[in-house]
Amino acid sequence: PPGVFPSPPPGGGEPLPDDACLADYGVGAADEVELELVVAYRTEREMRAEAEENARREAEDFARLEEEAAAAAAAEAAAAEEARLADTSRPSLPETLRVTVRGARKGEPSRVVTVRIDASGCRKPRYLGGFRDRRDGTVYHHASNQTIPTKPRAWKTKFTTETQTMVGRSRRVQTKAEASTQMARKDLVMDESRDVEVWTGKYMTHAEVMAIKERHTLTLQKYFRGMRARRLANELRVRRDDAVRRAKEEEEKSAEAEERRRRFEVERRIRPKTSEDFELLYGELEQWRVRETAKVEAEFPPETDARRLAMKRLLAKETELIRTIGRLRIAANNANRERRVELKLEDMSQTKRWERKDGSLVEVDTPFTVRARELARLYDALRMETRVDVSTDERLDVLVHVKWTVKEFDCGLTREIVELADREADLLNRGRDPAAMTGLRRRIANLFLQFVETPEFNPESARYSVTNVVNGMETDDDGLTLQE
Repeated sequence: PPGVFPSPPPGGGEPLPDDACLADYGVGAADEVELELVVAYRTEREMRAEAEENARREAEDFARLEEEAAAAAAAEAAAAEEARLADTSRPSLPETLRVTVRGARKGEPSRVVTVRIDASGCRKPRYLGGFRDRRDGTVYHHASNQTIPTKPRAWKTKFTTETQTMVGRSRRVQTKAEASTQMARKDLVMDESRDVEVWTGKYMTHAEVMAIKERHTLTLQKYFRGMRARRLANELRVRRDDAVRRAKEEEEKSAEAEERRRRFEVERRIRPKTSEDFELLYGELEQWRVRETAKVEAEFPPETDARRLAMKRLLAKETELIRTIGRLRIAANNANRERRVELKLEDMSQTKRWERKDGSLVEVDTPFTVRARELARLYDALRMETRVDVSTDERLDVLVHVKWTVKEFDCGLTREIVELADREADLLNRGRDPAAMTGLRRRIANLFLQFVETPEFNPESARYSVTNVVNGMETDDDGLTLQE
């Protein structure tokens, strides 16, 4: 606040005090001033040392204040005793005081005022304690009522409704009127309905009071410690339950993972699909062969008919197992091929998606995607009807759609598809068994798949065409182009 630091502002790059304000140096509202902010970084050790030093100073100040209070109380008691013994009513204060009053604003001269003191009925109040200002050493004493000196503020002139509107607020404080007592008078009627008579209780010594306080303190400690123990017990119980629940969940997850792994291992041996599955089967077959060979060599002596017969049976069993693995490999290759074809046709039929600036997606079906979707549905109809029994009319309807689809283009592939479709239709009209036409239907499906994968007939298949990839490759130094 203004007026706390009357010293002139520092110059020449000297730092400002930590608790200084710009109003102390004549800087008002809306004034321009140039300041230099210097940030000094301190280490943790310096900050800890400063905190210890501040704590030590506060402790010394507190001890000094206590000493001063004790000394003042002793002096007051001694003065009172002397006044009582001397039985004098002379005032202890001077009759006049010369007080120097500083100006309310910067630049105003100080004035000397002579104050006359009438201490005829003055009595020194009891010392109520106080505090000392660490900035300038001023000692302040506690009092029941005191008013802080008002300090002027430099406000910028404002012509607004808010600044010209007075706002009143009611504040309640403790005054002497509220602390006074009204005595009864003959000309005053007082309401005594709420008055109560208060009688002094039994006199209690210091030891009795301390015993009561100790008993109540122990009771409070007992209930507080019980409450804290219950809280700790509840917390430990919750931790235990959480630990048990997590352990159970982890055990269940481990059991589920183990079961999934076991099913996966069984499934990959029963229905192998990848090259790793077949390598696993061949490895286990080799381990089985080594174990069985060791058993035969240990059971039968060498160069005997029984041993030759056992080795012959072992070889026949091994051959049968290898043949079984071969059949599984062929079935897996066919299934993987069909799966790849399904994924390829599904990707060709996907709707085009573009992202806008606002993050939303726009889905559009182009003529190429519609064409790819129609061809994929025809291929699915041909492929599904090679595995399930369908009526003759349904099969003929699919063949008619295939013929009209491929007749749009005239080439060797389309003519062959049309010829095979006519051949199957003729056989169906003659009442031929559908099981005898499995090879013919598979051939038609394969040829139609080639038709779908040709970019000239299905533009969406250009992304999967090997020919486009090969044609896009650069030629080598000899002028030769890579070919499939």
